[in-house]
Amino acid sequence: MNGRQRLSRVTGHEFRVTAANKGFVITTIIGPFLILAVALLPMLGTQAMMDSELDEEITVALVAGEAGLGSAVRDALGEAGISVREMESMDGAREAVAEGEMTAAVDLGPLARGEDAYAFVGESGIDMRIPERVERVVGEAVTHRRMLEAGYDPEEIAAVTERPEMRRIRPDATAEEGDPFLDAFVTAFAFVFLIYMSVIFYGQMIGRSALTERTSKTVEIMLSSVTPLELMFGKVFGKGVAGLLQYAFWIGLGLFLSSVVAPQFDIRVPDALTAGNLALLLVFFLGAFLLYAMGYAAIGAGSSDEQHMGQLGMPLLVMLIVPMVLISPIITAPDSTLTVALSIFPFTAPIVMLVRITVGSPPVAQVFASIGLLGVTIAGMGFLSARIFRMAVLAGGGRIGFRDLLRYLRA
Repeated sequence: MNGRQRLSRVTGHEFRVTAANKGFVITTIIGPFLILAVALLPMLGTQAMMDSELDEEITVALVAGEAGLGSAVRDALGEAGISVREMESMDGAREAVAEGEMTAAVDLGPLARGEDAYAFVGESGIDMRIPERVERVVGEAVTHRRMLEAGYDPEEIAAVTERPEMRRIRPDATAEEGDPFLDAFVTAFAFVFLIYMSVIFYGQMIGRSALTERTSKTVEIMLSSVTPLELMFGKVFGKGVAGLLQYAFWIGLGLFLSSVVAPQFDIRVPDALTAGNLALLLVFFLGAFLLYAMGYAAIGAGSSDEQHMGQLGMPLLVMLIVPMVLISPIITAPDSTLTVALSIFPFTAPIVMLVRITVGSPPVAQVFASIGLLGVTIAGMGFLSARIFRMAVLAGGGRIGFRDLLRYLRA
């Protein structure tokens, strides 16, 4: 049996171990829906919370400082569903809030003295909707009173200064097709989370598999039939085929839902969910998977236990976390210097460049540079990981540190 046949057997074995179980099937079927839930539920929950009424009764201690101003603010807060109790001093109001008698306290004294700010006193764990609502109501009441004192009609000024609504539209879309920027945000976030979870899942699975075989001495039996390099690349390719199978199913499901199901039920499909973007999702997943899987294979082979593998794998994990932490600035400023740099840097490029393509139109040269550098880095990582994997496996089950890994690279 030649090397290609042995590699094919190891690949097939790893694929069957990964794909031939109920967990893989369930994850493949419900994975996209879980990702959409993660992307949409926080946004929908925040909007629902901001639009809902406050459950608890709100009582605000008001220190007016001036009779007319206090009366206007008291009436405005009452119309907003906030009970008001006027107090003589701020010290008493603070004490009432501290003892739980009042939800919050508002000191309008600085406004009465001609200052531009007033004080709001509340516990650190107060519902954020309360100070926001108080700020809006007090601001409107104070502005309304100032207009009356200056001899202006507040209603006329409000009508004249009302800003028109801006509807953001793509060049090839209409105003009725929704907000393309929101669609791009949701689509980009879903793509990013999908790649992140897949790479973490398969990478750590490969690392744990290499660790288990090395520490349980089964690798000695396997090395009688295959070489260390065939074993490592077989693990990577086997898991990779399983990942590609999942992504093929998800992309096919997305195309079916967007082209067949959505028109039947008059469901609007996000503009960013195109066949081209789905194909790029597959390309960048494959690049990210190969890059990180080879790293995790070497780290798993060089680890003595799960904790040790986590320590050695921390740099790889940080590289994956950085784009997730910066997802909002990346989406809102896809052409900034930081975003462009991250989209070219190979370890963050699969996620960041995919986001840039989803939400905008980066220069073609940058896209090819990103993919080219990613390919070169995958080749280099494969070479280095193969050396580390081979030396670590042959070294036995002892503990290996960063110095040992560097020594293996120089060997």
